[in-house]
Amino acid sequence: MRLLTPLALALILAGCAAPSVQDAGPQPASEAAPDAQGTAAAGGTAADVKPPRVLNGTPFPHVTLTGVDQFGEYFSMGLKISYDIDAQGRLEPAERAEHEPMIDGDTPTADEHKCTDAGGPFNQLTTWFPDTGIFVAGATLRSLRSAQGETRPLLSIAKTDHGLMAVAGKDARAIEYAYSPCVGSKRVAAGHRTVAFVEPGDKLGIVPSGSGARGRTVTLTMPEHPRPYVVLDFARGGMRAIAPARLVVLAIDWPRRRAVAQYQVTAALSPRVASAFWSATLPPDLAGEHISASKAAFNQAAISYLKSCPAPRKPMDPCANPHGPLPDALQRPLP
Repeated sequence: MRLLTPLALALILAGCAAPSVQDAGPQPASEAAPDAQGTAAAGGTAADVKPPRVLNGTPFPHVTLTGVDQFGEYFSMGLKISYDIDAQGRLEPAERAEHEPMIDGDTPTADEHKCTDAGGPFNQLTTWFPDTGIFVAGATLRSLRSAQGETRPLLSIAKTDHGLMAVAGKDARAIEYAYSPCVGSKRVAAGHRTVAFVEPGDKLGIVPSGSGARGRTVTLTMPEHPRPYVVLDFARGGMRAIAPARLVVLAIDWPRRRAVAQYQVTAALSPRVASAFWSATLPPDLAGEHISASKAAFNQAAISYLKSCPAPRKPMDPCANPHGPLPDALQRPLP
């Protein structure tokens, strides 16, 4: 088993503008310097192709990085949604003022492996994760089931260097990705990795601390909406692609009834993307009450299309390919 860890934080943030924590309307994100857990050459940089201008149509904080690893050269877009957990175990987006921030260009290099008010910087500097890392404070994770009730595997992760955690032993892959076990500023002693990503509708069973071996299992349900995604408009030929964001890190603070999810989309640096736009789905039954007919039609088409996108097994999401089929309804100008 080979453990992949990123370059020093200084290589990521030195000399670059701060990745922005945006307003509710579209805002550009600055670019951070290249990095990935699996960088092919230490200090290597991507080709002279700039990442796109990233706009954000959501109220959630985001960051854009570029990555170079054995898979190629790509850019990585991260978005973080903070949720409140209601009495039924449903996750609802928190008020904007309560969002956990993303790292930015002012994040101290010494904080790479710490747990901060922005969570674990290490996790946010990792440009590619193939699964979801789950960390829980104040409770123990017992199970993960799909929306259809099928049991999904959970692998325990163990401590490695710098306080990081990764799967070890017989269950480890030839290459394992490491996580910083942070729930906000809290460092937790245990964590799990899934096999493939946690999906909308999945259910997590947790047992609150202090309830004993026979304690009641609380079921938390990942929301179907908002589901974040990115619209990629390419520099040539009027081509477009739309890719769903994948849940790569989930931190649950049970005493606070709070969860923070880090989402990620990766796309190739070439062919060049002129602009990338963060958006998120709305529940179809509510969309018509709050948005125009054109936005409602785009929203419904996006919901259907995102469900058809296969999960990536390496950086550069298949649905980020401009040559893939895209429904006519999603080829129209953004409403």
